[in-house]
Amino acid sequence: MWEINNLSQLSGLFYSVIMGVIFGILYDVLRAVRIITNFKNFTVFFQDILYFFIIANITFIYFLSVTNGEIRFYILIGAFIGFLAYFFTISKFVILLFKILFSRTLKLIIGISKLFYRFFDFCDLKITTFLKNVLKCFKKVLKKCKCMLYTNRK
Repeated sequence: MWEINNLSQLSGLFYSVIMGVIFGILYDVLRAVRIITNFKNFTVFFQDILYFFIIANITFIYFLSVTNGEIRFYILIGAFIGFLAYFFTISKFVILLFKILFSRTLKLIIGISKLFYRFFDFCDLKITTFLKNVLKCFKKVLKKCKCMLYTNRK
């Protein structure tokens, strides 16, 4: 059996506050993506469900690693305090940073996709004209060949 002392409780509380800040950062990433792209309410609902599922699993793994699976109230309070401290202090700046980062990344991806579209459109045009010319030459060769039967109306 293992013993829990004041130092392990204090370190567990400290790490749970850090875990709450990480939860806040993850939520701000999700919020920034929602602001940039206009999701419907149905999609936002499932994003929230997925977020809380991930957070619950991380918290469960944290409980297993720190308290040997025992639910301690101070760890839940520490995570909540960490989330609230992050949310009310630097969340606005971080979400602004994520919005700028995501919007520029989205512009870069759109620009690269337009380049690929133009390249493939150009290749498609060249390939189709090449194939049309090959088919015309092939048709002429077949017309000249006497061993082939070609419908020729007179």
